[in-house]
Amino acid sequence: MRRAGIELHIDRLVVEGIAPTDAAALRRAVERELARRLAAPTATATDTPRGAAHVDAGVLPVPASAGPQRFGTAIADRVLGGLKR
Repeated sequence: MRRAGIELHIDRLVVEGIAPTDAAALRRAVERELARRLAAPTATATDTPRGAAHVDAGVLPVPASAGPQRFGTAIADRVLGGLKR
């Protein structure tokens, strides 16, 4: 059985507290984590995002000293959670 294609477009991602030098690494981490989760063979129909015009991730429980990968994972959690509502 073939899974339906999923398209996710993020116009703007605002993250405060990240060094400008980490911006590209953060973008890649968010993309990688979202792609991994959306492509997971264990994802069910209830895991599939429904769509949203705006997702407010709020304040992430990640210390400013955390690296881009940890921020990327936290952002992916919030984005997918916001799309499932």
